[in-house]
Amino acid sequence: MQVRSATKRVRAVAGWAALAVGLAIMLPALAGAATAPEPTYAAATVDGSAADWVPGDAWGTMASNDPPHRVVAAVSLRYDCGTGTLFALVTASPGEIFQTIDAEEAYLRLGSSGKLVSGLSGNNGTTPDFSWVGQTGDSANGFEASALLAPGSYPASLRIHAKMPDDSADGYETIDLQPRYNDLVIVCPVDTTTTSTSTSTTETTAPPTVTSTSTSTSTSTSTSTTTSTTAPPDSPQVEGIVKTSIPPTTPATDPAVAGAELARTGSQTGGLSAVGFGLMISGLALVLRSRTLRREHA
Repeated sequence: MQVRSATKRVRAVAGWAALAVGLAIMLPALAGAATAPEPTYAAATVDGSAADWVPGDAWGTMASNDPPHRVVAAVSLRYDCGTGTLFALVTASPGEIFQTIDAEEAYLRLGSSGKLVSGLSGNNGTTPDFSWVGQTGDSANGFEASALLAPGSYPASLRIHAKMPDDSADGYETIDLQPRYNDLVIVCPVDTTTTSTSTSTTETTAPPTVTSTSTSTSTSTSTSTTTSTTAPPDSPQVEGIVKTSIPPTTPATDPAVAGAELARTGSQTGGLSAVGFGLMISGLALVLRSRTLRREHA
């Protein structure tokens, strides 16, 4: 009886521990997914028109570098995973305009690696491209730009800069993102396309042979069939046929076992959410089972 009671206590402690670890893993992952500064995953045309941009592309704002640092422009971002191209649309707030005289001062850059694109990049259909939006003389309502950038995480790296005219001695004020160097995360789906190899089966039927006797006539038919057998994954290839083996799967009826299996699978594939969820299921099942046994032996 003492051994059984100790076993129940151990099981309950293990269940609560698994539940706590699962929550500790899942909560940061969920919080990070909700705040990732990602662009909209779509392409855009750099043509000086904002017609193909939608409100859902909104990404950030730009502010004056002079006090009181008022917000003067909005930034929209898109990313085309097929071409590895980042697209940006920068539009002035009502009552504000951009200065187009110093075109090289309108740009996107990544950290200290230099400008990705600027007003001097031109617009010939080959990335990087740049085009003013609503340009009239030396001013414009905004600009579009495209630049090549690999997917990845770029903490405190993206900077978007431009100039706006004012009545100061030098005739302009500079504007930047808020904060000046922003986080940028680009996550493209992994190509999961697989190539399957099929093995054909050849069936050969020999012509019937008829044998006559004085008492009876019999007919015999022989059939020869060539089939391919499934070999284990480490077997060598034979005659160009790819041997594959798919282990049978047995659904787990025990919630604790199912949760442990989900956690194991998540750890192999790198899915932290799956690991946390699996541990939570397993832990909850162990706690409930311990309480049930306690009531049965009370």
